[in-house]
Amino acid sequence: MLLCRAEAFTLMNQNIMMVVEKVTFHYNEVEDRICMSANVVGGEKVVFWFTQRLSRRIADALCTYCENSRRNSSVVDKPMMLSCQQREAEWANKSPEPVRLEEGPSRSFFPVTVDLSFTPEQVQMRIPLQNGEVAAMPFTHSELRQWLSILYKTFQIAEWSTESWPAWLKPDGPANN
Repeated sequence: MLLCRAEAFTLMNQNIMMVVEKVTFHYNEVEDRICMSANVVGGEKVVFWFTQRLSRRIADALCTYCENSRRNSSVVDKPMMLSCQQREAEWANKSPEPVRLEEGPSRSFFPVTVDLSFTPEQVQMRIPLQNGEVAAMPFTHSELRQWLSILYKTFQIAEWSTESWPAWLKPDGPANN
């Protein structure tokens, strides 16, 4: 079971029914999916089931954003800088209590698409749901890196290929050599 915490940001100009504030990841071998159990602002507990294909697409887009969101340094090698930023975010992760689903989630979702938006201050993942609802998961840059690290570890637990993940995100990346 892996954890990630995202602070709730003010979400402007959006008809969002739920804001995800805390998640727990686990791999379900029978379903061959990643299960993301979530606490939603207001106390509802929901579950999102992600396929390997959608998880990989999300990871690719978010890793590309991380690689392109920071200025290049003439002093530090870019992969080294990205790896150091990744380690710093991982060390800052406080590993909160997992999302508890003792009575089961109130709703389960099987997303087929995820929309991503990027601003200088935050990244927002929006998951279209039924009846026009949208679940939003906002991240600071550090939280995004923590979330990616947890997703990477879940890929490893699932024994899904991690070859396409960037070296700077992997635990044995440039900053650890």
